[in-house]
Amino acid sequence: MYLKSMKKTDFIQDIVSYLKTTFEEINLWFEKNEALRTHIPKNKGWNINQILEHIYLTNHYLLILIDKGTNNLNLIKKNLI
Repeated sequence: MYLKSMKKTDFIQDIVSYLKTTFEEINLWFEKNEALRTHIPKNKGWNINQILEHIYLTNHYLLILIDKGTNNLNLIKKNLI
């Protein structure tokens, strides 16, 4: 399996690279004009501003969970050593 054969540092570097590329592409949408960003599609789906807000909120709460998990791991390590 791909992940099992990877070094942790390579795996982390892949994640960092993927995140940078993804956010570079997302950031381009902030430069689009307001009319495009607020356009509601025919299928009544989300407009671009709503999607960008959803991405922001999702990342915000995921980072909170990651921070909590990291803190918990650090506490566990301290108690096990």
